[in-house]
Amino acid sequence: MTDGKSAADAAAQPDAPSAFAQEIAAGQPLDLGNSDAVQHQDAPRRLWLPVSVEEATAAALMAILAVITLLNVVTRYLTNISFAFTEEYSVVLLFILVFVGVSSGIVKKSHISVTFFTDMLPAKGRRVAEFIGLLAMIACFVVLVIYGAGVAFDSYELEETSPGLGNPQWIYYATLPLLSALACLRALGAVIRLVTSRSEDAP
Repeated sequence: MTDGKSAADAAAQPDAPSAFAQEIAAGQPLDLGNSDAVQHQDAPRRLWLPVSVEEATAAALMAILAVITLLNVVTRYLTNISFAFTEEYSVVLLFILVFVGVSSGIVKKSHISVTFFTDMLPAKGRRVAEFIGLLAMIACFVVLVIYGAGVAFDSYELEETSPGLGNPQWIYYATLPLLSALACLRALGAVIRLVTSRSEDAP
């Protein structure tokens, strides 16, 4: 009787949640396929600039863009007032939003990547591939910083103005080298974390 009662009590108790369910409940990233911790590791907690800054900036930019677009639609159909001149701001804000998203994606490792060949490599080979990819990313952003700064400086010297609102054009051009520098620093930080984690994992 005692054994039967114990078995019945055990059957009545709910099973403990699996590790998979606990990860989902905690909102942790899941390890799928052949990818390892290098590809799906959490964003580091200590950053020189919290990634929440980019996220908050992106949310604010999206809100401003939504308001500008709504005002354009409402005034176009309900009044004779036109906010078409704000399209210039919309283009610049959208450009800034893209680069802010790029910077945030580097930290969170959320950029789309083709891993068909790298998944065939061992863990060390995947680290090397990630390292090479980050170096290539840094090189691209360095080029954007250099040439973007040159374009902004030339526009400043020529005193160019925007065709819509007549604002100094160099202000718009200056966003390219500044945001590229931010993304470059984020990629450099990813390289440092990759090398540091590799040295810590070494016996």
